[in-house]
Amino acid sequence: MDNCASKKKILFFTHFSMRSKVGGAEVKSYLLADAFQRRGWSAVYVARDSPGRACLIEDLGRIQIYRIPRRLHLRYFYDVLFWQILRAESPTILYLRNDSPYNIMSWLYSRMYGRAYIHANTSDFYVDPRRFFHASLAQRKRNLIKRWLLLLENLLSDILLNFCIRRSDLTIVETEFQLRMFQEHFNASPLLLRGSHPLPPINVKDSSKLPLVLWIANMVPLKRPELFVQLARACQDVPASFILVAGKARPEYRSEIRRSVEGLANLTWLDEISLEESNELFARAALYINTSEYESIPNTFIQAWMRFTPTVSLNVDPDGVIGRFGLGRVSGDMARLIADVRELLSNPEERRLMGERARKHAAEHHDLDVAADRLEALFVDLLAQKGIHVANG
Repeated sequence: MDNCASKKKILFFTHFSMRSKVGGAEVKSYLLADAFQRRGWSAVYVARDSPGRACLIEDLGRIQIYRIPRRLHLRYFYDVLFWQILRAESPTILYLRNDSPYNIMSWLYSRMYGRAYIHANTSDFYVDPRRFFHASLAQRKRNLIKRWLLLLENLLSDILLNFCIRRSDLTIVETEFQLRMFQEHFNASPLLLRGSHPLPPINVKDSSKLPLVLWIANMVPLKRPELFVQLARACQDVPASFILVAGKARPEYRSEIRRSVEGLANLTWLDEISLEESNELFARAALYINTSEYESIPNTFIQAWMRFTPTVSLNVDPDGVIGRFGLGRVSGDMARLIADVRELLSNPEERRLMGERARKHAAEHHDLDVAADRLEALFVDLLAQKGIHVANG
């Protein structure tokens, strides 16, 4: 194949687009797509979040988005619409994260047309080869037939996803833990590439203002927002303001958490905000709080660290970097979390030193430009092996 700009095209797939959800996978895919656009590549974004039965084609900045209807079951079977998008766009790189329902179709397309299939893992959940099957065992469906059908479907989903992981042209993981697990379970040799964001200019915290304690995430039980409410309630005597930013959530769950904050004068509730608005909050925050059960490397950690904001985490500490490099505190239990926050709010100098270490760590390990340059060189090499010759930049 000849060397031309049309061969530099990447297709990204996530369950949602930035139009409907500002979540971790969506943000990381969008930022990476934008970085490749700036390097002369064409980027196409496909998401399963059309509000109706028709495919919507929209623009998000310079990136074209296909929003296709969502199917809840038989996720890994043939979908004519997605295949038509592949044929129309003819991407040379197919970049899919985690459990895309189109992994098998994308892998098949890559083999039929000599393209590169990339599997990017961003969650510890997927290191288990039986992740969906084990999750379905924990569900309690009253209808026995539905329960068995779900078990069989999830077992098939595991088999097909494992097949694609083992046969990908490149597998990407975000943490050393994921690297070890993929080597052990999939006999793979993944690339360790930590999550990344654009490195912002240096910002100086305004120490004259009331310290701001921030929690921001999509509101799902895994993130445990009720624990941040408990933290704010335990710190009502502390001179600080607490902000809870509630992302996407089921209406009943959102209402339950919203009712729990009533009467808390020190806590402000904000509904879903843009990526740019969240960065502004991180730049102002004295502390960022994470109460999740588990995560890989949350975007919010990177956003906070890049803006000199220490992280106080209840449990999550990817590869132990918070504890090892002094980027904040890992509390371990609720009583310790409350004590850590109270202590750090009373010690601006320790917060400043933690923030400087966090910024240094983020600049060294999470700079989007560095990550995109590294990926581009790998993609160019992969395509060359398939007879597709393109230039960097």
